[in-house]
Amino acid sequence: SKFWRYDPTAKPPVKNAYPKQISNWEGVPNDLDAALHYTNGYTYFFKKGSYYRFNDRTFSVDIADPPFPRPAGYWWFGCRSETKGGITGEQHNNKHDDDVNGGGRRLWPQGRRRSDDLSDDDVTDLIMDGGESTEDLRV
Repeated sequence: SKFWRYDPTAKPPVKNAYPKQISNWEGVPNDLDAALHYTNGYTYFFKKGSYYRFNDRTFSVDIADPPFPRPAGYWWFGCRSETKGGITGEQHNNKHDDDVNGGGRRLWPQGRRRSDDLSDDDVTDLIMDGGESTEDLRV
């Protein structure tokens, strides 16, 4: 699989060096559904209901418990009826998790909740899956 990095502030918004191989991202699978770079220093990759948190400083998928990939329903979208993943597949028990606060509400940057007014400024780049196409990107 291939991807393009789209930066709406750049002219042109996609550099000529793209597309590039997804395999450049260690620990991230091919055939992704979506990806985004967030202002917290992580890039999030989504595939088939799960997500990978990629640490941009170490250039690797984060090591965590439960490990990545994690179910996006529970960890990303805050659906408490979904399992947390991991070996036991346990459901939410209102303990502090690294991606949600103790009250079971998803925390967003700077302590905001998703229901707060969030601007698109929190997402710095979008990474789009280019599939298996061998065509050149024309900008």
